[in-house]
Amino acid sequence: MDIGTAIPPNPLHKVLYNSDLLHEIFSHLHLPKSDPEPSIEEATLASAAQVCKTFTDPALAVLWESLSTLLPLWLLLEPLQLLEQESGPAKYILTDEISAANWSRFRHYAALIREVCFDKYTEARIDQSIWPHLIAQAGGELNLLPRLRSLSYLVFDPYQTSILLFLSPTLRKLIFYSAWYPQNWGPIERQEAAVNMLIRAACTNCPQLDDLKLSMLEFPGPLRVAAEGLKHRLRKLELGMLQISDAATIQALANISTLEQLHKIHVNFLHTQHLSIRGFRALKEVSIICDAPEDVSKFLACIVSPLESLGISSSTPSMSWRQEVKVIELSVFATSLLDLRNIEDASLLVRDREFSITSFSFKPLTEAWPRLTSFSFDGHKHTSRTPLPAHALFAKHCLSLHTLCLPSLNDRSMFTTAIDPGPLPPQPTLERLSFCCIERMQISDPETTGRAIWRLFPYLDVDACRASLTKLPPLACEHDCDEDVENYYLRMRREVGWEAWDSVLDVVEDLQAELTS
Repeated sequence: MDIGTAIPPNPLHKVLYNSDLLHEIFSHLHLPKSDPEPSIEEATLASAAQVCKTFTDPALAVLWESLSTLLPLWLLLEPLQLLEQESGPAKYILTDEISAANWSRFRHYAALIREVCFDKYTEARIDQSIWPHLIAQAGGELNLLPRLRSLSYLVFDPYQTSILLFLSPTLRKLIFYSAWYPQNWGPIERQEAAVNMLIRAACTNCPQLDDLKLSMLEFPGPLRVAAEGLKHRLRKLELGMLQISDAATIQALANISTLEQLHKIHVNFLHTQHLSIRGFRALKEVSIICDAPEDVSKFLACIVSPLESLGISSSTPSMSWRQEVKVIELSVFATSLLDLRNIEDASLLVRDREFSITSFSFKPLTEAWPRLTSFSFDGHKHTSRTPLPAHALFAKHCLSLHTLCLPSLNDRSMFTTAIDPGPLPPQPTLERLSFCCIERMQISDPETTGRAIWRLFPYLDVDACRASLTKLPPLACEHDCDEDVENYYLRMRREVGWEAWDSVLDVVEDLQAELTS
């Protein structure tokens, strides 16, 4: 090479100076977690931030982007000290004024935080006297995390207001966990009014908020406040525990014009109650917790929008169920669901009553839901086994189905002429076929069953089917005295059921190999 020829720059050097690429590389080291203790990945990021100035900003941005607790931020305050107490946990207190330099450093790192996953430590470890000092230091500004997008916060009592410091204008998602026993905090009306104020502040201070979860609440007032305050921007709402039985709350939810996802809404209406409500004009996904089938029918009748995803669960016995009815026919339970022609994803979890499943139990559903892509039915432990002909119905009518999960398999009922899989075209999309009650498998002829399954679903992903059923550890030769007899035999039956289904999958796998060879 001529001595005057310029040496071309190394392309790797350009990559190392691209902060966006470095941020992407470092982001693979930051894994979601709930443990407040630093992980190996976080230690690696901290080390990367000290390598050179080029690495510092992207490494720190990733390190602080998502936190499981705000304690690392508070520990940046240099006058903060841990004070041991005679009763109760030790708490952090401020022992001196916060310097301008220290406050500037605190604000710099606070601006890097985008997500607080589930902060259940801050309120328990930070002394209440700190909050006024932080507000005073910020000049009265109630916005300590100026770029926060997602906040999961545990509130220990209805009058706790520290959450107000984190309701940033950039917040998009709020998970509000209430962790108190109402009987310990005075009149319910007073508690409800206090929480209403917190929710109203979130609606006002967070103009981008469109994803809300209200967990463990026991009164409906805050839900109605949220529905009114977020009427034209809330897209996802998740509840849980709160039983909704009044028309006013249902009407408030129905009036949210932008609501697309509504999860874990627990409806429990009076038997004679009639709902003349129509709304939910943007709703696509809903999961319902119910105490009786008629509750589902009443709620679904309120929904105008064509649903695409539906989940129904009922796992606690209620007086709403007719106690004299011990066994329920699946097709009768599903009658109220047949008008949902656009359903793509459906799941039924009903464990408080035994279901009877015949060869044609699933026929109304398979004919009513031609766009179905995923279906799961998890029933009572004594729910009858799924007859093999039911699979032919899914193959015949649900041509887009890719995931099918049923209680268990019974191959003793062979195909009848009406639904003989012979003339049926192969179902082209099903990849996963699994069973909830693997211990109740009744497979007498794995070879014949495997051939029948293969003829119906020739493109079944055998590895995915096996992965969806976690095999139990091998049983000990002698009965483990630490395990009660009932659990021991349950484990044994599950092992037998897994092996029976695995033998069927072996047949399917061999037939697939023959076809491709």
